[in-house]
Amino acid sequence: MISPARHRILHLSDTHVGANGFDEDGVATRAALDGILHDARHVPDLDLVVVSGDIADDGSVAGCLAVREAVGRFAAERGIPHVYCTGNHDRRDSFTAVLGTGHLAADGARHR
Repeated sequence: MISPARHRILHLSDTHVGANGFDEDGVATRAALDGILHDARHVPDLDLVVVSGDIADDGSVAGCLAVREAVGRFAAERGIPHVYCTGNHDRRDSFTAVLGTGHLAADGARHR
């Protein structure tokens, strides 16, 4: 019998990073994301990072870009893809401008 493939996925949700690195309540969400990724460096054998919305608290390009840069760096160091989806705080135009379809290769290249 063939055993099923097993994959390790890091799932991040509701990063809420604003253009200035904070959410609307003044929480340092970019710093929180960096801390989570720092701690997650100890998780072995990751195959994928999934970031489910709300990526940018203010729906901004800058918020999406900050998350893509942080998660992208983490994923590139491990040679794994990263996938994003929108939430109610995200704006489709900002999301698409920064993340395309939301499917990025380990090197940050967009999948079509």
